[in-house]
Order: sequence, then structure tokens, then C-alpha cells
Amino acid sequence: MLIILQSVKFLRSLSVQVGYIM
Repeated sequence: MLIILQSVKFLRSLSVQVGYIM
């Protein structure tokens, strides 16, 4: 469960970074 939450956080931050780049 913890790993899933961490991966979701990572994906969310990654998408935010990509959005900022675009």
C-alpha cells in the first residue's frame, strides 16, 4: 500500500513538472 501511495505521489509530481515544462 505504501509503495502505491509513493508511486502515485511520484507520478503526480512528475506530471506537474511536465505541465510546467509544456
